[in-house]
Parts: sequence; structure tokens; C-alpha cells
Amino acid sequence: MKTVKVDPPSLETSAVLVSYPDTTVELQTPELSSPVRSEEGTYGKGLQAKPVGGSGIGGAGRELSSRISGNGRLGGVGRGFLDGTDDESSAALEGLTLPDLALTKVGKHIVANRSTDLVDIVFVVDGSGSMKNDIDAVREHLNNMTDLFDSAGMDFTIGVVAFRAGTGYGLLGLDFEVIPQTRSISQVKKVLSQLKFRGDENGLDALIRAADEVKFRRAAEVHFIFVTDEYVSGAYSSMDVVMKMKTSRIKVDVIGRDEPFQKFVAKSTGGLWLPISSLTIQ
Repeated sequence: MKTVKVDPPSLETSAVLVSYPDTTVELQTPELSSPVRSEEGTYGKGLQAKPVGGSGIGGAGRELSSRISGNGRLGGVGRGFLDGTDDESSAALEGLTLPDLALTKVGKHIVANRSTDLVDIVFVVDGSGSMKNDIDAVREHLNNMTDLFDSAGMDFTIGVVAFRAGTGYGLLGLDFEVIPQTRSISQVKKVLSQLKFRGDENGLDALIRAADEVKFRRAAEVHFIFVTDEYVSGAYSSMDVVMKMKTSRIKVDVIGRDEPFQKFVAKSTGGLWLPISSLTIQ
């Protein structure tokens, strides 16, 4: 009997392009002896703030990860997209404990990087059905942030914008609620405790509307603290929102999901990105 040696075929990978709104992701799939192809994208087109279809940053940055969430949306970025934002955030968060982590870190970032003591802060919060526990955590630990402002001698106000999406919500005025700026922390906590959580969300549209509709003090430095547990969506593109924030001189701190837009809008406006999990004990 002869023994015949059979070498298994070598496996190499090729990149399969999978398109999501405004984003192209390369998923690596095995093929037999086929070359690896890759492409690079560029940032979005059309920087004027006008409604356009789709969501997400208008094109894939380099080294996008191929991690996709269960609902098919892009769920993360590879190192290099934000020049090491993940490492910087992780290092900066050492020594802090949950659930004080997020608001304490945001407060320290605002104090350390402010250009004036006159600061207006707006919590732009997702009012959809899954957010109740996260907003309760914001309310319960709000003083961890405001105490830092008081110690720094800042003249600050806080307002709240709650956004939702759903059939009929616009007609009822529930899709976008603006609670004016106030110096009363107890009033802010009361507002947060009375929010109703229902429906879905359009985070991109909410950021544009908040920039247009919230009344700020003249010469105040403006910070949005964008809080959501979802990937962004809406009629505006991601780059529309980024350009709106930059031209309006609004710094955006994000407590949200690990996705390209949420990290990029924070980094590009001088804000801070933190995971939504840092709000509550897991």
C-alpha cells in the first residue's frame, strides 16, 4: 500500500466590502489562495448643515475594525482612527470608581480645559425607553461634577435637552424637550427625575436642534454632554453635525457608544468620550 501525502490548501484572507450608511467596513473572510484587497475611504461630503439621507461618518477612516453589533451597525473603531483616544481615556480613568467615573471625569476635563470661568452646560440626553437607569445615574451623581465647578470658582449654568423619536411624538412635542439653563442643581435633578422614557431616538438631529434652539449666555463657553446608549441616527449626516458643533463653538463631551461618530465629534470639538457603561455599576 502506498502512502500519499496530501497538503491542505493554504488559506488566505480577502477583504469583503460591506456597506453601512456612510461607512464601508472590510470584513475578513477566508478564501483559497486569494490575495488580500483593501481600500481606504475619506471623510464625508457636503459639509453644509442640511438634511441628508443616512447616518454615520461619511466614509471609513483608516483601520476601522470589523466588529459589528447585533443590529448590523458599526460598533467600534480600530486604533489609529482617533490617534489613540481609547488608550488616553483608559489611562485618564485610572483611579476613578464606578459609578462616579463618567461625571467626575467630564467635570475634570471641563475645568482643566476651559478658556473662561463663564460656562454653559447642556445635557443632551437620549429619552428612549432603555435610558432610565443611565439618566437616574446622572441625576444621582450630578454633584460629583458640579462640586468641581464650584471649587474652581466657575460661573456655570446647566440645562437639559431630551430627545426621542416615534410616531406622533413630534405632534405631541415629545420628540424634543428643552429645559432652559439654570444655576439650580436641585432644579436640574428634579427635571431629570421627571423625564419620561419612551420610543426611539435620533441623536444627530437632536444635536443640530440643540445648537439652534438652546439659549446661551453671551461670551459663555458652551459644552454639550451627549448621553445615549444607542448608535446615532437621524436626517442629518454625521459630518453635518460635526461642522455645526465646530462653527457654533460647542464642545461635545460624549457618554455613549463605542462608534466612530461619537468618538470623533468629541475629539474634534475638544470634548471627551466615555463609554455609557461608566455611568452605572455593571
